[in-house]
Amino acid sequence: MWSPDYYRLVDRQRIISLIREFPFGVLSMADVAGRMQGVHLPFLIDELGDGSLELIAHLARANPLHESFNGQREALVVFSGPHGYVSPSDYVSEGQVPTWNYVAVHTAGRPRVIEDGAQAQLAIERLVQAMEPDESGWRMSLLDKQKRAGLLRGIVAFRMPVDRLEGKLKLNQNKSAGDIRNVAARQAALGNTVLAEMMISELERRSED
Repeated sequence: MWSPDYYRLVDRQRIISLIREFPFGVLSMADVAGRMQGVHLPFLIDELGDGSLELIAHLARANPLHESFNGQREALVVFSGPHGYVSPSDYVSEGQVPTWNYVAVHTAGRPRVIEDGAQAQLAIERLVQAMEPDESGWRMSLLDKQKRAGLLRGIVAFRMPVDRLEGKLKLNQNKSAGDIRNVAARQAALGNTVLAEMMISELERRSED
């Protein structure tokens, strides 16, 4: 992912935290016919004992893209955080141009199907648990054995060891503090509060360095 230094996020733990905060990603890769495809999925990210990272997800068995999950074909998974249009009129400074602020993480790796049935079920249960709001939420165990088996037959769980991890925070870091605060206030007024909060947080972090 191309990024000027002032937008590039290199803190590994912050990147991992962004994936966990915004876990709905787009996986793009070539299918067995060589055509580029994309699929929108929620992901888990695991930090393994050796320090490596791994994404876990599942998709419908009816989606033929899983035929490419052989551990050899490279895929790109893009996670998007809050974003919003920035008008030149949102700045304190004059002579500005329109732009778009956003948060993004790119991960690259080679997906592989989880063949072991018990491990596949565990992966799916973990995804459900991560997405449910609390311990009182829905669980696969609420399904009877027959329905649970049918659910598992209809999906393909997979893991993707992360070979490349890149983060980008495009939050007006190349602008003055006054410009950043003004743009953040405008985003908050538009209801884009998460982006506004991240802009102010990044500004304060920069001030502390």
